[in-house]
Amino acid sequence: MVNRESRHIIRPLVFGVMVLMVGLIALQTSSRQTDPESTYVGVQTCLQSGCHAEKRNDIYQGEEAFRETMHAKTHRRPSHETCLIDTLFRNHALLSYHDPRVKGDGDDLLTAELRLIGGLSGDVYQVRLIVEGTDPDSTDWMEVLYVMGGSGWLQRYLVQLDGSWYVLPFQYLLPAYRNVEREGSIRFFEVEKWVAYDAETNRLSLLRSEDSSFVNISWDAECSGCHVNPFRLNRVAEGKVFPDWQANWTGSDGGDSATRDMNLSIGCESCHGPGSAHVADPQNRDIHYTISPKYWDQTEKSAWWTDRKLDLCNQCHNRHKSSSGLHDFAYNDEQETTYRPQRNLRDFVRDVVGDGSYWPDGVSAKKHHQTGQDYARSRHYTQHVFPNGCYNCHDVHANTNQPYLLNRDWYSLKRTEGCGVTGCHSSFLATQIRKGETYNLHTGHLQQHSQCVNCHYTKVATFGKNGDYEFSDHSDLVIRPLATINRRHDAPDGMPNTCALSCHRNGYGDRNRPNPFFDVIEGEAMRAPDFGILDTNLMDWSEPTDIALADSLWEGFKRLYPQFVSSVRESANESGTFGFSSLYPNPASTEVEFRYAVNRQQQVRVTIYTILGNPLLQIVDARVERGEYVGRWLCRDEAGVGVPEGLYIIRIEGEDFSDVRRIVLLQP
Repeated sequence: MVNRESRHIIRPLVFGVMVLMVGLIALQTSSRQTDPESTYVGVQTCLQSGCHAEKRNDIYQGEEAFRETMHAKTHRRPSHETCLIDTLFRNHALLSYHDPRVKGDGDDLLTAELRLIGGLSGDVYQVRLIVEGTDPDSTDWMEVLYVMGGSGWLQRYLVQLDGSWYVLPFQYLLPAYRNVEREGSIRFFEVEKWVAYDAETNRLSLLRSEDSSFVNISWDAECSGCHVNPFRLNRVAEGKVFPDWQANWTGSDGGDSATRDMNLSIGCESCHGPGSAHVADPQNRDIHYTISPKYWDQTEKSAWWTDRKLDLCNQCHNRHKSSSGLHDFAYNDEQETTYRPQRNLRDFVRDVVGDGSYWPDGVSAKKHHQTGQDYARSRHYTQHVFPNGCYNCHDVHANTNQPYLLNRDWYSLKRTEGCGVTGCHSSFLATQIRKGETYNLHTGHLQQHSQCVNCHYTKVATFGKNGDYEFSDHSDLVIRPLATINRRHDAPDGMPNTCALSCHRNGYGDRNRPNPFFDVIEGEAMRAPDFGILDTNLMDWSEPTDIALADSLWEGFKRLYPQFVSSVRESANESGTFGFSSLYPNPASTEVEFRYAVNRQQQVRVTIYTILGNPLLQIVDARVERGEYVGRWLCRDEAGVGVPEGLYIIRIEGEDFSDVRRIVLLQP
């Protein structure tokens, strides 16, 4: 027992140790901070120096390799080689779009007229927008100064008006990721940024540069923070009816067009920080360590440094607002400063997670570029599995042969490939021969169709809204078929599920389509059971076909993975009672153990509900024998996310009985 006098001695000692630990942590997190006096020199300084021409220590892939990445090709001048719709410009094409806001017999139509004219300095790509109908209107001809993208999923087109930049309201979608060989399609998007709709007259009208609702949606105000770095953002008011934003970057206000164009990209300094000190003293090892994320944490045990490495990608691969919500990228509005590597991204965004767009489960990303928000919910993140963040799986320095710049085939579930060689998931590699075919015991599916990404990196987000889902959820969570059934009324388009999205919808899903761009399986694309259910509207998950398919998939899920939908039988039910016998603890904070009994063999379901009666999670859905059972609720919902404190309902339903109890959750 510690007496009162000893406590007076121990407390100062404990406090002193805590102060020392805080000091050591502060020393660790500040020992390699970027020199605040260092300035940006531009990507051309790095790529034309000759210093990074060869691969060294797995860090540099060579400057020529980097030039071929999507980051380096963010913006390019339009030409026959770079403009994917060059033929449409040459043929003076008319692209027409019926705005769904125009009701009934309204005849207003939006048309984009394209043309290409020759000049002394080369071809000039031009577009004008036309509203056809009762009150026709059109813009002047606008020159397309840059094409955006085109080597990944899509291409957009950038024009300049009154000193600010704007993205035209249509895009060209590639038929598949990095596939420019086959013909893609034109899709109009965000038309409301260019065209106003009057509900009283049922008419469209073009917005003008003197309109406040137009100038505030410029590329400068909404896009520049992710599409070019480093940059400066200026609020320009002089001579304007409505002040607007104008972005500047290295070389943007100079006479060297090559430097200006080269820096209109995600370049070296976007992730390595300002490079003037490194350029002045390239052999200085300390400076080299400050600009190389790989060396920020030599112990590879600091979660703080791992978060800073993740911030490098999350500054753009996150869907967030600036600190006060003025912009759609990381920017400290109060201090008018841009994000720099090694700084805490949370100082430059309003909400690291909350600003995302999600399906009804509140977790699964509904729009592209929410990878960081997904990953924040992943056990890989919470358990600090990847100390180098995204770079553990992706290679940003080269246009790799793997999809999505993966540095190896992480799709595989074989002993010599992908996740199988890390040692983390060795228990999931066991196989069994059944009727002459090899099955993976973890997935319960054929080995050749068993890929980690099929179940744990569901494609849930899309660019084109045409039923093709291109972007993977990085939360590692499996969206069970039950989510589609229970949440079909939570949103106009319902809620998808992993089994249908990846493989079973119409027999293929998004992971195993015929003739996929990247052949991730052996042989031909698989045909998964679709139970004779044809789903024609691939953007709506609330239709009867989706519910019927989810119901069939849920039956299969229960059969293949009973450990996730059943409880443990402890003994025979001698008394013949039924229903709950105990809940412990209650109130609870992290886990609730429940016991129940059934008096005969029957189908049993145990479900958690909110106090309003909305289903949160079905814990048990199994046919059980007569007996007494025990199960656990980990205070999480269907999406695997912890629920807030409050009052919840647990309900058991058998074929001839039901029982309901209340659970009180408190913060741990």
